[in-house]
This record gives sequence, structure tokens and C-alpha cells, in this order.
Amino acid sequence: MWGVCLDINAPELFQTVVQYIEKDEKTAVLISPENDYALALESIKQLSAPPEFVYGARVSPLIRPEIEGSIARIFWHFDKKRYYYKIEINGEFKSKRYFAEELTEE
Repeated sequence: MWGVCLDINAPELFQTVVQYIEKDEKTAVLISPENDYALALESIKQLSAPPEFVYGARVSPLIRPEIEGSIARIFWHFDKKRYYYKIEINGEFKSKRYFAEELTEE
């Protein structure tokens, strides 16, 4: 399952899209971006569909196809109700956020 982490006690994951499984009725165990990280199930807002790109996917911005990077962070835009992505290129995070239609998978 996919959701948004709303646990303020997990600052590195707060407002990040996570993939998880339900361990029991109160606990979620993350699959990505962190593996085997447990959170209270109530601290995750479940999303109805998976993102178009997953963590680590190799992508290029459509406007700059010569640049290759990987999906480093996935977020949920609450107003637009859609995913957006941050990419890492040669070990550096790009400050621009990308929506799915602005990226192509390598």
C-alpha cells in the first residue's frame, strides 16, 4: 500500500510518500523509502493509487533529456491531489519538483 507519512516524530519521513504493509491493526512496516521501519498505522494517510515512478527509478526531465537522475523523494500535493517527485543527479538533489508528465523513465 502507498500513503503519506504524517508522523511529526519521524522528521526524515514527515510528508513523504511511503510504501508499507500492515503488520497488525495498529502498526505499519515501511517497505520504501526506508525498509523495516515501523510506524503507527494512524500516522499514515492511505493513497488510492501507487505513484507513476518509484524510489530509485532512473528518469530524465522532458525539457532536459540529456540529464539523467533517480527518484530520491516522492511527495503528495494535497491541493492538486497528485504525486510529485524530487530527483537526485550525480549525488545532488535538484530543488525543482517534478510532476509525472514532466519526467520520462530511462
